[in-house]
Amino acid sequence: MRAVPCGLPVAESDRFAEQRAAHALGDAELTKAAASSFPQTVSGVTVRDPIVRTTTTNVRLTASARVFFGTTEFVLTGTPYASAGRVAVRVDSVTLGGFGLPDSVRASSAAAVESAIGQLVPSTVTVQKVTLGEGTVTIEGVTQR
Repeated sequence: MRAVPCGLPVAESDRFAEQRAAHALGDAELTKAAASSFPQTVSGVTVRDPIVRTTTTNVRLTASARVFFGTTEFVLTGTPYASAGRVAVRVDSVTLGGFGLPDSVRASSAAAVESAIGQLVPSTVTVQKVTLGEGTVTIEGVTQR
């Protein structure tokens, strides 16, 4: 390894190239990101027009769902958290017209939400913490240069 001006080998000095990063995402940004994953059709039900609302305890996505007899509400409530350097989502509930949906829908919904949020976080950021606030999700991590 070659020496850098401070006398440390390059590999060791690269640790100092990390920078702390924090990115606050508002409900409008989250709604726009969610919209990129819709419409979705699950078990013959087409879900569209999502709206995301964030509180200090969870994130709630509501959308209209077209079923064979009309339209009803699809609601997903979850909690984002840091896992393996990325944003993951624990889905607390998924309902259609007030009725709970099976675990398979919960799993696919979590994957869709994680993907949508993932689009908003640069791949160079290693996520360390996710904090919820009224109308915001703050993602903190380290950026590698």
